[in-house]
Amino acid sequence: MKKTMIFYSCLILCCFFFNSIVSAGLNKEDYRKAAENFLSYQGSNKKIISEKTLEHETMVIGYVMELEQGGYLLVSASEILPPVKAYSLKNDFKTLPPWYLKFLTDELAVLQTIHPDTARISTQNANTLKWDFLLNYNEKSSRTYTPGNFLLKTKWGQGRPYNKMFPKINNTNVTTGCMQTALAQLMKFHEHPKQGSGIAVHNWNNQEFKTVLYKNYYWENMPDIADNNTPEYMQDELALLLYDLAIVNKADFGDGSAALSNLNPFVKYFGYGVDFKEITNQDETLFFNEIKKEIDDNRPVMLCLPGHGTIADGYISDQAGDRIHINMGWNGHDDAFYFLNDTIETTQFLFPVTPPALKISYNLKPCTSEENNCYDNLLEFESTDTINNSKIEGKFNSANDIDACKVYLKGITNISGIRKNSADSFYESQSFYIMVYNSSKELVVSSNTPINTSLPADKYEIIISLKNEAGGSYNYNDYDLYTIAFSTTELTSEEINQIETKDEAPVILNQLQDIVITEPYKIRINAFDPDGDMVSLSASTFNADVNVSITNDVLTITPNIEKGFSHITIKASADSREIEKTFTVLINNEKLYWGKEFTINGQFESREEIDQYKALLEGECSIAGNRGYENQAFFISVQDLNNNNLVSPADASFNHTFNSGIYNISAYVGGYNHLPEYSSYNILVTCPDSSADIADIAELLNINMTLPEMINISGYVRDSNNNAIENAIMSFDNKGTIITDSSGFYTKAIAYGWSGAVTPAKEGYIFTPANISYTNLTLNQAEQNYTGISCIGDVNHEDGITLKDVITALRICIDTPPESPVYIDADVNGDDKIGLHEAVYGMQIIADIKNNNQ
Repeated sequence: MKKTMIFYSCLILCCFFFNSIVSAGLNKEDYRKAAENFLSYQGSNKKIISEKTLEHETMVIGYVMELEQGGYLLVSASEILPPVKAYSLKNDFKTLPPWYLKFLTDELAVLQTIHPDTARISTQNANTLKWDFLLNYNEKSSRTYTPGNFLLKTKWGQGRPYNKMFPKINNTNVTTGCMQTALAQLMKFHEHPKQGSGIAVHNWNNQEFKTVLYKNYYWENMPDIADNNTPEYMQDELALLLYDLAIVNKADFGDGSAALSNLNPFVKYFGYGVDFKEITNQDETLFFNEIKKEIDDNRPVMLCLPGHGTIADGYISDQAGDRIHINMGWNGHDDAFYFLNDTIETTQFLFPVTPPALKISYNLKPCTSEENNCYDNLLEFESTDTINNSKIEGKFNSANDIDACKVYLKGITNISGIRKNSADSFYESQSFYIMVYNSSKELVVSSNTPINTSLPADKYEIIISLKNEAGGSYNYNDYDLYTIAFSTTELTSEEINQIETKDEAPVILNQLQDIVITEPYKIRINAFDPDGDMVSLSASTFNADVNVSITNDVLTITPNIEKGFSHITIKASADSREIEKTFTVLINNEKLYWGKEFTINGQFESREEIDQYKALLEGECSIAGNRGYENQAFFISVQDLNNNNLVSPADASFNHTFNSGIYNISAYVGGYNHLPEYSSYNILVTCPDSSADIADIAELLNINMTLPEMINISGYVRDSNNNAIENAIMSFDNKGTIITDSSGFYTKAIAYGWSGAVTPAKEGYIFTPANISYTNLTLNQAEQNYTGISCIGDVNHEDGITLKDVITALRICIDTPPESPVYIDADVNGDDKIGLHEAVYGMQIIADIKNNNQ
């Protein structure tokens, strides 16, 4: 008993003391926010996976927040109680001893019966302050740096899964490059931006790569550490960010050693301050102090070693000397505190530090309108800037000043500029940059010399700056005036109208290939609108074998049966345009890899572990593994389903011809070393002759994909008192009619995939709804019910029989035009007229209603 008591004493009853007052009235979102902020305050990365209401004799007394991989928080339902009554980051709520659970529930129940006003006064300096603290807690603003620690929680790398969307060389994705990984970790720390802006284009190896940055970044879906076991939608969230950075930074794919020297595109596209600064370690004391100051202000620093970009995010300054913590961007390997006045030695590289070998970019933080340091803020024309016909004149107000104006250009276009001072003395050369962007915000041309080019008709933005996107720059001095002259072909009014009304359709970049799943599966949907319009995503399925939903651009597919199939349609809508993509999902009770080419990702937990995967193989297949070494460095073999070896274990790629069927692919380390940093692996399987038809896979798995020929629509037609309406006519567009039976029931078989509406009708009634429409009907539709409201006496068909109906009938009696439409089916006595009988009937009905209410 003593052992149990000691164990559960770790379920701390929480107390905080803070200094502002929580607002009265809490909602469900407040309870979850308090719980999430409590976890953040505790330094826990655990996520809440479910919320359950805790009741005591029908009274809600709290909410149990269950945590991933075990643990819970018990959140009080009232602000007069402590926000978090009990918690554990390891053990589940249901494992609490009955006596302790009773103690918690009884205490919560008793405390909540105290009158709120009395309790609020008595707890003003305790519980209300705790609620206020947790509801307003911000991890970054609350964080104070302590020397010896480091700011970044991430341990990201340059290989998989970070590079999975990068181009391939020799059938292998190139690495992300050190600067992409470094900048990505800095962005994750700031969790900025929520959305990018613009379109970036990169030409490499005679290929054009483009990324549209009008997309959301979901930082909560980017884990601090990622490997092959990380859910694929999270891998894709990371890979999208790294790919976008590579295109913006014009990365030299395949050269992982080159460090970035130009951050101008980064701050422009991702909304960081243009007032960042850069210095080298020429003055070593100043260099260290600047890093220290930034870290004290909770800002990681971009640190460029010779040929390698990193993040400096911590420091130690003691009798041993000044050391800086460096995140190397190698999945956490070699992250450590280093002296910057001595050669930096890692397990694989030596980095010389002789001044000025090191460089930092600092004050790298999200821009704000208050600080006027956003790229877009600088684009605005100042009072010193003008455009008149084909001449632009302006002034550089600072080294970072950027001026922009929009003009229509077409055909042969010439643009040139001069730079001068107030005394009209000018440079012989242009000595500044002119950049031209099209209406899609793509850079068309950038030059510090006169431009002569042919342009399609469009509304272009001319950018004037002392800096360009490639990192070039001119000095800012008293030659701060410029004049630009341009000539072009005048656009027609029709061309201008087409440009101004252009609305491009949204794009779904995912290939959305057919898949086989065994459990809930998530896909990160990469959709955007080239015009920058907000994109709305929706998902639908043609049957009930799976459920689908989209949250934060992540599609969740949840199977409802062990074996089955469905077609899933993803729709992206933006403004007045939309686009759809459809794919097929098979539900199987075992995971299966298949296709002409597929990759199996895995991770060895130990040297003795043997991993086995089921895969469809057909014809001559090539199978190769990669563990991060130059050679394969692990063994792969193939067995039939009875585990008879067909291909003996091989530690190099091999080819083998297979009869069409399902096989086991096995992997193990064997005689090779097992090191944590090389525990992840992938197996690339290429079977050019293998079927890519999902129907063939379904047949192999004994999944029936035959579509039904007919589906049923059924329901009841009743009046407002729930009485059956017999002989109501149900009209099906292009499919005839049926009538309801004595119970008001109707049912009709309709061809699979039918689209149309069902409309009820019966003399003397109007129906709610008036009809129900269907599109591409693929499921039986039950409970398609209608309510009939009697029209007798309801002259205007508005909200039943009211005084307005009586007045309308009386107006007709005295030949006065009615003020609203009149419906003949309100006829009371069958004379096909509206008049005195209907007025009297209406007054009787109204009088009965009034008497009944009394």
